[in-house]
Amino acid sequence: MRPGKRNVTLSVPVDILERAKNFAVQRETSLSQLVLDALTQLIQQEDTYQASCRQVRRQFQETADRGTQSPYAWSRSELHDRRP
Repeated sequence: MRPGKRNVTLSVPVDILERAKNFAVQRETSLSQLVLDALTQLIQQEDTYQASCRQVRRQFQETADRGTQSPYAWSRSELHDRRP
């Protein structure tokens, strides 16, 4: 990743832009900082989610017996037997 900052152009509905500007003024910050904070938070949430997914997959793969090592194997007809 390149260090530094880059200008970007965004298309935002006027009503959202006005509300965001007011929001920034109330918090004594800039619109750029609001966008940066929101994007940073979004990326951190995604990173946390992806790390959790990797952990669950790893734990699942490391689990020796997932209930498939039974000494008895049912046949399809036994599983679908519909006797009253």
